[in-house]
Amino acid sequence: MNKVQCFSCKNYGHIAANCTQKFCNYCKKHGHIIKDCLTCPQNRQNTAFQATIGNSSIDQIQTGPSTMSTINQIAQFTVLTPEIVQQMIVSALSALRLQGSGIGDGDREGA
Repeated sequence: MNKVQCFSCKNYGHIAANCTQKFCNYCKKHGHIIKDCLTCPQNRQNTAFQATIGNSSIDQIQTGPSTMSTINQIAQFTVLTPEIVQQMIVSALSALRLQGSGIGDGDREGA
């Protein structure tokens, strides 16, 4: 006689995916499984932050024309995403002439 056994609750007749006694092996709480766990990093929803740039703050920045065009492009967006933050960082570093040669070029000693 071949009965299936649930590895979660150890009862026979069903598998863990169909178990009514849900237990998360990640956060060790009852009521859900790892696939639905909000504590688990891959299941977290990204939080979008909003930022606005007013004209007064742009006027106070003393920059060159290329940086101003980047700031104007960024000011068009209302949601601050990781891509926009990365663009702001690259723009600031290039304005300070700290632009690197790239990742993985092997220009470091011992690389």
